[in-house]
Amino acid sequence: MQVNATACQTFWQEYLRGLPASHAHHQIKPDTFAFGDSKELADELAQLVLAGKKTATASLGVEFTSLNEPLPKTGDVCIILGGDGNPVAIVERTDVKTAPFQSVGAAFAATTPVLCQSFRLLWSVSSRSAPRA
Repeated sequence: MQVNATACQTFWQEYLRGLPASHAHHQIKPDTFAFGDSKELADELAQLVLAGKKTATASLGVEFTSLNEPLPKTGDVCIILGGDGNPVAIVERTDVKTAPFQSVGAAFAATTPVLCQSFRLLWSVSSRSAPRA
């Protein structure tokens, strides 16, 4: 999926304009990603975030370490993309835990931690006037 970097930057700046100048989010760079592995799934899962029905996700640590990216942590702020690569929401990770991957064989599970991430919706396309900080 092609990320619309210009739209993401504009979306982020609109969000920041609704926050006090002293708010910590003015000092960070948000992560940007879409859920799923297809345009359709990204759209479906983004709509669940917007509806308040999806408030968690999971990923493998190797997805980050193989790209030399930091592991997710509590307090991270992320721009969620729709399937077209445009931003639809900003969320904040409220909890990140590492858990064993229990649905596969014991030898594999022992060496493959899963990052379980909870988040809360901070701002969306439909709420462009009032961030939730």
